[in-house]
Amino acid sequence: MKTAIRTTVLHKLAQQAQPASRFTELYQRLFATSVWQEAQVVAVTISLPHELPTQPMISQAQRQGKLVVIPRTVPHRELRFYPLTPKTCLAKTKFGVWEPQNGTALTKDQIDLVLVPGVAFCRHNHHRIGYGGGFYDRFLASFPGQTIALAQREQVVEQPWTPDPFDVPVQQLLVEDEHG
Repeated sequence: MKTAIRTTVLHKLAQQAQPASRFTELYQRLFATSVWQEAQVVAVTISLPHELPTQPMISQAQRQGKLVVIPRTVPHRELRFYPLTPKTCLAKTKFGVWEPQNGTALTKDQIDLVLVPGVAFCRHNHHRIGYGGGFYDRFLASFPGQTIALAQREQVVEQPWTPDPFDVPVQQLLVEDEHG
C-alpha cells in the first residue's frame, strides 16, 4: 500500500510547478511555532523540483541567526547533518539530491529541530512515506529533538496505512491551506 501511495503522490507532484510563493502562509505558520522560535539548530534538506521549496526556510533560519544543517547519506543507510555555510561545497547525488561534501557533522543531540521531508503524510497519525530508503526513520528512531513536516495538500492521505515497525511519525504536521 505504501508503494502505491508513493507512486500516486509523486505522479501528482510531478504534474505541477512548486513556486515558493504558493506556500508563503505555510512558511509563516512554521515560523510562528514555538518549536521554530526556540530552535538554534535546524536540519532541512535542499528540495528537489517537485518538493515544497526549502530555500525560504533556509533563508529565514539564517536571517534569524540559526545554524542550518543539511543531510548527507553515509553507508548503512544513515544520515549525517553538516552545517550549510558559504564555504559548504555541495555535490549532486545520483538521485539528484544536493549534499554537503565538507564540514564537520553534528551529533543528533546538537540538532534542535528536523524539518522532515516526505512524499506522503497521514493526517491522523502523522506517519510519513518517504522515498523508500529508510534514512530518516533510522535517524529519527533515536533523535531527541523536535520534528515538524510541512506538506502540500496533494501529499496528505486521509486513510491511515499500516506503518512498518521501524516507521517514525513526525511530532507536528503543518498542511498547506489548513489552520489549527
